[in-house]
Amino acid sequence: MTSGFATVKGVTSGDTLLLVGRAAAGPPPELQLTLSGVAAPRLAKGSNAVDEPFAWAARDFLRRLALGKAVSFRVDGEAAGRSFGAAWLKTGAGEPESLALLLARAGWCRAQAPAKGGGGDDEAAENAPAEVVREVALEPVSPSRAGETYEQHLARARSPRRPP
Repeated sequence: MTSGFATVKGVTSGDTLLLVGRAAAGPPPELQLTLSGVAAPRLAKGSNAVDEPFAWAARDFLRRLALGKAVSFRVDGEAAGRSFGAAWLKTGAGEPESLALLLARAGWCRAQAPAKGGGGDDEAAENAPAEVVREVALEPVSPSRAGETYEQHLARARSPRRPP
């Protein structure tokens, strides 16, 4: 398991960061880290694919939150050439807070329960941060309501969820 401190160099999707460390000798090390236990709307890959609703807005939220800031991180595992783990950002309160939890609270991703067997995107859930699973209902956020603005989506996502 790898862990350490890095600066967020880029955000490739609503749940994936590009981290850069300090240069010792030569170029600084880089790591693409997908946050474990959460799934943000997917950006399209390929010319015929279609973005999921609010995929770009989720990415923009994470960019505004973390780009250029120092984070602590932990790599929990690797699958299919991707690194999965957790990252923490110091917030206004001074205490580090999980980026996955911040994304889930804001409604830009959904929590994923740990996978049972399976593969593919379930690999991201194998090490789901317990605080994300406890804090956020395991239901997808449905941001694709017709005619909903960005501000309306945020207000709806931040409001307390009613039991079914």
